[in-house]
Amino acid sequence: YEDNPMLGPHFHRLDAAGAKNAAKIANGEVWRLASATMLHAGWIHLVGNILVQIRAGVQLEIIWGTPAWLLIYFSSGIYANFLSCVLHPGALGVGSSGCLCGLIGGWLSFLLITWNQTMPNDVKMRNAQTSSILISIVLVVVFSFFPLMDLAAHIGGLLMGVGVCMTIFGNRLQDHRYKWATIAIGFVSCLTLWSVTYALFVHVRIPQGLLDLCQRPNC
Repeated sequence: YEDNPMLGPHFHRLDAAGAKNAAKIANGEVWRLASATMLHAGWIHLVGNILVQIRAGVQLEIIWGTPAWLLIYFSSGIYANFLSCVLHPGALGVGSSGCLCGLIGGWLSFLLITWNQTMPNDVKMRNAQTSSILISIVLVVVFSFFPLMDLAAHIGGLLMGVGVCMTIFGNRLQDHRYKWATIAIGFVSCLTLWSVTYALFVHVRIPQGLLDLCQRPNC
């Protein structure tokens, strides 16, 4: 624990377990984009994300249903790690923060899509949830500049969550023009994010030292 302020294993141990490693991902280990979402740097990191997931994740799974929830959760997390490979190619990455940011972005998108379908007695709750989500997004961005935080993963998760949610839930709009426009914009946004990020990834300079990270007691 002495080398990890999150009260967890040495960061190189996390690499061996499947952390986001841009060099190894470029070398064919694309599964790391998913496995990294299920690892955490330590107890502090894990407990923090669990608290957010209990607060927002459970409620959204009930509202959206498990299949939609899982799609938004993992697609956001996987893309978040991919964008992090582009913007932070020299850093290892772990955590479900990108997934959780996707849920937050998707929640905001869902509220806007269903805005006019709120029952009169639920308007105050809807407005309170919207305000809470906007404050959460601001806090996520601010805290992303702190040490050990991954701004790219957080922003990437938010954007992908919004796009996937628009694609899935756009059909809840009553007006056919708005419905298909929302679905199309969501789908094109997701496709554009992946395409642009991939184009940047193939040209990014990745430190090749990440391919051979020593493990204790050898380092």
